Amino acid sequence: MPHRAREIPTIGDPHHIEAAIPTTDFTVLDRADHLLESPPGRKYPYLRDSSSSVAMTQHLDDSDAMLPPDSLSGTSTAFTNFDPLEAIPSLLEAVSPEPRTKPSHPPFFQSVDRFSRRSHRVLGSLGVIAITFFVVCGGPVGTEPIVAAGGPVVAIITLLLYPILVTMPYAYVIAELTTAFPEDGGFVVWVLNAFGPFWGFQVGYWCWISGLFYTALLPSFILKIVIQYAHLDIDSSLTKYFIQAAIAVVLCFPTFFGTVSVQRSCVALLGLVLVPAILFVLWGYAASDNWGALSQIRHVDEGEIGLTGPVDIDWNTLLNMLFWRFDGINMAAVFGSEVANPTRIYPTAIKITVGLTMATYIFPMTAAVVISDPHWSTYVADSYIATAMSIGGRVLEKLTIFTSVCGVAGLALAGLFAHATQVCGMADCKLLPSSLAERHRRFDAPHIAIATTLCATLMLLAVEWDHLLPVANVFACGTHLIIMVAAIRLRRFLPFIPRPTQAPGGIWCIALVTLVPIGLMGFLVFYALQKLVTALLIAFLLVPGLLYGTYQQCRSDGEASPVMFA
Repeated sequence: MPHRAREIPTIGDPHHIEAAIPTTDFTVLDRADHLLESPPGRKYPYLRDSSSSVAMTQHLDDSDAMLPPDSLSGTSTAFTNFDPLEAIPSLLEAVSPEPRTKPSHPPFFQSVDRFSRRSHRVLGSLGVIAITFFVVCGGPVGTEPIVAAGGPVVAIITLLLYPILVTMPYAYVIAELTTAFPEDGGFVVWVLNAFGPFWGFQVGYWCWISGLFYTALLPSFILKIVIQYAHLDIDSSLTKYFIQAAIAVVLCFPTFFGTVSVQRSCVALLGLVLVPAILFVLWGYAASDNWGALSQIRHVDEGEIGLTGPVDIDWNTLLNMLFWRFDGINMAAVFGSEVANPTRIYPTAIKITVGLTMATYIFPMTAAVVISDPHWSTYVADSYIATAMSIGGRVLEKLTIFTSVCGVAGLALAGLFAHATQVCGMADCKLLPSSLAERHRRFDAPHIAIATTLCATLMLLAVEWDHLLPVANVFACGTHLIIMVAAIRLRRFLPFIPRPTQAPGGIWCIALVTLVPIGLMGFLVFYALQKLVTALLIAFLLVPGLLYGTYQQCRSDGEASPVMFA
């Protein structure tokens, strides 16, 4: 029988190595017997930087077909035909100081040369929390439409239920796969392992598109706040565009100086957002004059503001805003190769981010609603600033304006960094041109990927909010769904991947919690397609990704990921 080469990871903390063990059967090794530490600075290219926590993968030679499904059932004979002496040359090769220059994986899995990179695992717990917080949240300002769409009681219920039913199960899956594949590209690597290059490219492309649309919303939001509260008068659309473009360029500036610069900027912005938010909450509770407003619900306006007539919840606005304000936890995975200890840091950081996001939304919202002026039914995207004026006068108003700008700046900075790193990871996996994986020699930043993402964002600045958000949510919905399905498939066909963190329950549990997101996504997609402009924009952006993904699939010459055709 032809030999099969399989890469078996050995686990250290935080580093692992891979050893290719030739066997005549599908060999399952007890990973506890292979606790070998990789040499400092040693990196082995596969789907990810193998100096990190490594997932177990299989490689087959040209003369062999994919492993039969029953070989993954857990009933295989571990050492029936295995001679330990055969493994010695492979193990010696794995720990030798000479780097392997010819990876054994299929062509589209080859990584760019990373051997010249300095130690780049620079993100600690606080840095990961700060970056992930700004990718997901950014602060309380901007959540006001959730209150206006359904009323305070509906807003409170949905802000509690949505994270429990949608965000937390998703976050558990993200934590599981991030600790198994802590590498640039994150979820792209997961889907690539599960379904091959076509869907690997689609999930990366869709997420990148949704991220561009979200980021394109932010400069206009900053400009709107400045114009409104600085009492400026800018009538020219062209002038507004160039101001927004300048804001976008300034906000992405730290990304060109590397991960350390982004980490420090996000940590500083996190403090500038949370401290004023806490002050807003405490001051608002102290100055409250209408606690009964917390039990109110939105009605058709037939007299008194929003309180009479039949119940009239704007579900489209409510669900779109909820999805947007909690979306993005998957982006924590895309800079996995920058995290110092992924196994320890990621689960904690993701949990803290979800809890911090919920608190950032709920407490300021309740503190604002119990203030009568302005009334919650008149809320728009920046109404908390007007509420701050009623609570604490000019001092709190100026402070809230400042923290709002800081929050939006953090959203833009973290978003550009995450999506540029995702593009770099896709290029590492040969899903995009290798030039996009190039890094600056001094700052170790993927400068070409950053510039590409920035230029694409600048092209979208002129698109209106009403079209940007629904389109972004549609592509983000597709990303969410594919990641959940990939998690199920990897659980089924690659059960022996080391998973330091594991989502509770088995495959059926993950499938069950996927039903709620599927229903929500169906609703968002249905409403997005009701508008002709939105539908045409979705189709216009979808077709290039499908064509390029098909090209990637054909270019692979039939090669598949380990479980692609299982």
